Amino acid sequence: LLVRLGALQRVAAELSYATDVEAAARIVLASAMETLGAEAATFHLLDDDARVATMVASLGIDDSRISEQRTWRVSGSLLAQELLRTGLPVLLPDRAAQRERFPDLDDSGVSQQAWANVLLVSGTRVHGLVSFGWADPRDFDVADVALLQALADHLAAAVERARLTAANTELLSERTRVAETLQRSLLPAPLMAAPACGPSRHFAPPPSYPPSAAGFAPANPLPATTTRKTR
Repeated sequence: LLVRLGALQRVAAELSYATDVEAAARIVLASAMETLGAEAATFHLLDDDARVATMVASLGIDDSRISEQRTWRVSGSLLAQELLRTGLPVLLPDRAAQRERFPDLDDSGVSQQAWANVLLVSGTRVHGLVSFGWADPRDFDVADVALLQALADHLAAAVERARLTAANTELLSERTRVAETLQRSLLPAPLMAAPACGPSRHFAPPPSYPPSAAGFAPANPLPATTTRKTR
């Protein structure tokens, strides 16, 4: 019990430094694999309508075998539909249970026999689903399910934080754009550019001008002032 509590505390601490959803998902997946001995794990993010799932992170699975299944419709997965309908973890102790309940997973291309699947929910928003696989058949006790649910809750909270951060960043960018547009609209209209002009180096008067106009007239001297001495 202490080992599992310590694992949850480490996950919570590491998630506080996660910069994006994929990084947060890898922290949670790695913790479950280390604590419960799982050999594979995946995290799928759902769109806003919970109709399309996209794989964001995976560990212990050959990516080349699942490259065509990174994005899929929820309507085509019986397991995803059950998770969304009940909100409860779906536990498959062996491949026989998987075939019986979800025959559509026979061609999934994974080698693990036991799987635990948990829905990620934050408030009323469903973010995605996380799955953990074991190579050999196994039963899941109450402590196993509690730990998996706690890890899923941590990841759901991290996804919600990332969503809110992105929304706030987008809102701030939009407000900045509106403010800049308003500021530009309040500026006075630019002045019309005056034609370039400069002093003429030579003045060529027309023929009708008197000769004195051809040059600068001397400045008239100011009248002399008389200084009266006062006693």
